[in-house]
Amino acid sequence: MVERRINLNLTLHAVILLLALMMLLPISVSGQEQQEQKWLTLDRTNYGFKIQYAAYPDLVIRERANSVIFQKLGNSSDIHDEVIISVNIIKKSKGNENNNNENNGNLNQFVNNLVNNIPSSYKVLEFEKNATLSGLPAYRLMIISLQGNKELGIFTSKESTIYSIGYSVAQSNDFDKFLPVAQKMIDSFQITKENK
Repeated sequence: MVERRINLNLTLHAVILLLALMMLLPISVSGQEQQEQKWLTLDRTNYGFKIQYAAYPDLVIRERANSVIFQKLGNSSDIHDEVIISVNIIKKSKGNENNNNENNGNLNQFVNNLVNNIPSSYKVLEFEKNATLSGLPAYRLMIISLQGNKELGIFTSKESTIYSIGYSVAQSNDFDKFLPVAQKMIDSFQITKENK
C-alpha cells in the first residue's frame, strides 16, 4: 500500500511538472516571436535615406560604397540560409538635378536597360511600372532563375539619383517566407535629403 502511494505521488509530480513545462513553452515561443518582430531604423545621412529593419539576432549590416546590405545568415550561419536585402544608390548624374523630366528619363532608361539585359537563365515574373518607393514613382521587377530562385528589385529616382532595393534568398523556398519582412522594409524606406 505504501509503495502504491509512492508510485501515485511520483506519477502525480511528473504530471504536474509536465503541465508546468507545457505552460511555460508557449510563453518562450511568444517571446521569441516578439523579439523577431522588433524593428529598428537605420538612418544614414551620408546616403540620404532611412529604412526600418527587423532586428534579427543573426542579422549583419554591411556598408559598402553607395550601398547598405542587410544579410540574415540563419541560425546556423550557413550561407544556404541567407536572406539579403540591399539598398543601393546606383547612379547620380551631374546637371539637371531639378528637372523632373530628366529625372524620370534617367530612371526609365536605367530600368529599360536592366530589363533588356536580364540573362537568358532568368525570366520576368512581374514588371510593374506604377509602383511607389518613398512616395515617388517606381518600377518593381521580379525575376526567377531556371533553378527557381526569385529576386525582387524596386527602383525610383530623386534629384538625378537612382535608388534601388533588392531582395533575394539563397533557398528558393524561403522567398515567400521572408517577403513580408522585405516588403515592410521597402514600405518604410524614405529618402531624407536632396542629393546634389
